[in-house]
Amino acid sequence: MKRMGEGSLPFAAAFTTRPFNVVANLASVLGLVVSVAAVFAWDLTIVPLLYVCLVSAFLLVRYVRHERWGRYAEGVQVMERAYRRLTEATDALASAASPDPGAFLVTLQGSLSAFAEAFTLVTGSNCRATLKELYSGEVHSLAKPGSASEASKSLCAATVLRSEVDSGPAVYDEAPVLVEENSDFLEAVETGKPFFSNDLEAAWLRGEYRNSHWTDDMRTTRAFPYRSAIVWPVRVDPRSNPRATPEKAIAFLCVDTQRRGAFVRLADVAFGGAYAHALYPALAQALRLMSATGRTHV
Repeated sequence: MKRMGEGSLPFAAAFTTRPFNVVANLASVLGLVVSVAAVFAWDLTIVPLLYVCLVSAFLLVRYVRHERWGRYAEGVQVMERAYRRLTEATDALASAASPDPGAFLVTLQGSLSAFAEAFTLVTGSNCRATLKELYSGEVHSLAKPGSASEASKSLCAATVLRSEVDSGPAVYDEAPVLVEENSDFLEAVETGKPFFSNDLEAAWLRGEYRNSHWTDDMRTTRAFPYRSAIVWPVRVDPRSNPRATPEKAIAFLCVDTQRRGAFVRLADVAFGGAYAHALYPALAQALRLMSATGRTHV
C-alpha cells in the first residue's frame, strides 16, 4: 500500500500553486467580461490596453515567483558539492588509523562554504553559514556582592566553523555564548525543531528575540549583522530509530543573511535540514575525539 505523501507533492506544497492558477483563470474570465462590456459601453481602444496591462502585471508576478523556485535547480548542484565534501571529510575520519579531528574540520569547512553558496543562489542574497558546538559548561556568577563566585552548569554554544574561507583566526577568538541568552538556540534545543525567522530585527525590537551579541545601540544604528536566519539542531532524528533514547542536539547549523524575508519556510528548512541530518555522524565522532583530549569545545 502506498504511504501518504509517496508519489505526490505534500498538500501544503501543492496548495501554494493553486492561488496563481485561480488568478490565471480569473484573468481569462475578466478578459471575456471586459470584452463583452466594451461592446455595450466602453471605448474599444481602451479595453485592449487595459486587458494587456492586467495580464502583463499578472505574468510579471508569476515570473518573479517561479524564478525563485527555479533557482533551486542551480542550488541543488552546489549543495551536491557540499555533500561530496562532507563525504570526503567523513571517509577520512573513519578510515584513518589515528583520526585527526583538525583535518576533518579543514575539509568540512569547504563543505560548509558550499552550503552557504547554495543558499546564496537560492535566496539571491549573500548568505553565511556557521556551525556551533553545543555543550554543557561551567558558568561562574556572583551570588552576592563581595562573595566568592559560584559555578553552575549551563548549556553553551561555541563556534566550530564559519563558511568564510578566511574566518579561521576569528573563530578561535570567539567566546562561547549561553544558550539561554539566545532565542534561536534555546528554541532549537527545547523543541528539537529548526528555528526560523524572516525579520529578526523587528522581533528583537519588540522584545520577542534575544541575542547575546546584539546591543542597545543597534536600536539607533540599525547595524544588524543579519535579519533572516534558520538554525537547525544537529541531532539524531527520532523517527530513524524509534527505539533509541532521544538524544539532545550536539551542535547548531545556522544560515543567515541581512535581507528580510529571504527564506521560504516550506522549501528552505527542508533544503538545509537534510544536510544537518547528514552532518551528525561524523561531527559527533570528531567532537568526541576533541573531548577525549580535554577540549570541551573547539
